Amino acid sequence: QGNYVTRFGRFDEVLKGSGAAGASVVFAMSAERLAGRYTFPLLNQGVGGVPGVYVDAGTGQTVLAAAEQGATATLTLVALTEAVDPYFYTAVLPGRDYGTAQDEEVLLVTHSDGPNLTQENGTLGILALVRAFAQRPQAERPRSLRVLFDPQHYSPGRHVTDWYALHPEIMQRVVAVLGVEQIGQLEYGEADGQEPGDDTRPYGLTGRPEPWLIYARNDPAMIAAAIAAIQTTGVPRTELRIPEKKGQGRWTGLGEVALKRDLAGFATLSNMSGYWGTTAGIESFDAALAHRQIDTLVLLLQHLLLSDISD
Repeated sequence: QGNYVTRFGRFDEVLKGSGAAGASVVFAMSAERLAGRYTFPLLNQGVGGVPGVYVDAGTGQTVLAAAEQGATATLTLVALTEAVDPYFYTAVLPGRDYGTAQDEEVLLVTHSDGPNLTQENGTLGILALVRAFAQRPQAERPRSLRVLFDPQHYSPGRHVTDWYALHPEIMQRVVAVLGVEQIGQLEYGEADGQEPGDDTRPYGLTGRPEPWLIYARNDPAMIAAAIAAIQTTGVPRTELRIPEKKGQGRWTGLGEVALKRDLAGFATLSNMSGYWGTTAGIESFDAALAHRQIDTLVLLLQHLLLSDISD
């Protein structure tokens, strides 16, 4: 439901071309659940939208009643726009054959412009991976690790700069990809035992880990490696998906980097119950959970470093 709200409840499709000067969208949610929600993805560059406001179920009853009576209202949008220059950051942890024609790279990719703690911490996960493998002698790293922080996940137009096409000399060495985002997240939700239609349900942290998703390419060795990593670390509430298998769901998030380029790869994502709001703070981050998830990623990365990708 949180994902749906960020798309403005699909009301953007109704409003486009309607001539509306503004919009008030009423959701069947408590004020606590709706607080801090924002729309995503952003508009294309140079395109203006219809200013709007989200209204919780209780306030919505008052708004709808007033609308039925022909009442008028003023909606004021206070906004600031600023031209900025985002930068891609990349670095290499050299492998055994670095600097030679035989060098191969595993790409570690995340986006670096998240709006809150959950979405921004893929960079920290990748730094943890680099730190772990930097402790091994270079001769024991068969492939180099290429780090890429993408700054345009939330920018207008989304990914208008094709970094991969701009750097064919790098991509010709990349043989595998690991996408990292949304680690250590705790789950948000309503209190148990309440009726679904009750908009007064207490909403907040449930005390459980947010369900974590690992995506893998449809390859028996990669699937086996992912299962073994999950079982070895005991990472909780984790689901392995192979979207290329029928019925396993669509490929999501940073997994598309491997899928679109037909590379070996894994990617992570969470269910994001608190991800779509600005209200989730440090209290929604579980360091012990993040450590266990990073341990799992270490095993996945080890598989990409050591395996015969040509198979």
